[in-house]
Amino acid sequence: MANRVNSQSETNVSEHDYGMMTEICNFCQALDWRNELNFSNKYTKCCHDGKVRLPNLAETPDLLKELLTNNSLEARNYQQHIREFNATLAFESMGAEVKSPPSNGPYCFRIHGQIYHRIAPLYSNERFKPGYGHLYIFDASEANRRRLENNPSCLSSVMEKLDALLRTIIPYAVDSIESDCKRQNDFYGTSRLGYASI
Repeated sequence: MANRVNSQSETNVSEHDYGMMTEICNFCQALDWRNELNFSNKYTKCCHDGKVRLPNLAETPDLLKELLTNNSLEARNYQQHIREFNATLAFESMGAEVKSPPSNGPYCFRIHGQIYHRIAPLYSNERFKPGYGHLYIFDASEANRRRLENNPSCLSSVMEKLDALLRTIIPYAVDSIESDCKRQNDFYGTSRLGYASI
């Protein structure tokens, strides 16, 4: 009980405010707070004196701009269910044992042990249904039908457009999934797993 925070003192915590980020790095033009200067009077946490250079971000696809900024039925559906769209169109899922903090403090995402990636099995049956990246080797209409089974609040027209977008901007994804199928065919033998039957 010694590490338990007194609920009365917890409610009387004063807010700390660094103010606006007004300082600009001379190398990468990142915004910093005035107090982030190092001992040499430089801002180096962003690019380490210009040693780290990131490529410019690619232009956001028009479809995503429309879905995020418009007020159409499709855009509102996307905005209201963005997490479902993100999860169902993902190539894999993160898994970990999440432990709650031992106190009543603010929420903290704490992982115990190992982080791993979950992908759907290539063999489908009643218990294991194809999902995540494996749906990208399906015909688009079949893949979207399967996605919508678990996400009935998502509009099929939005799902179809997002699937088509992902298939065009991430073309290597289908190639990598096809190579996974080929490796598993080679390992198990083609009689046990038929890529063409998926």
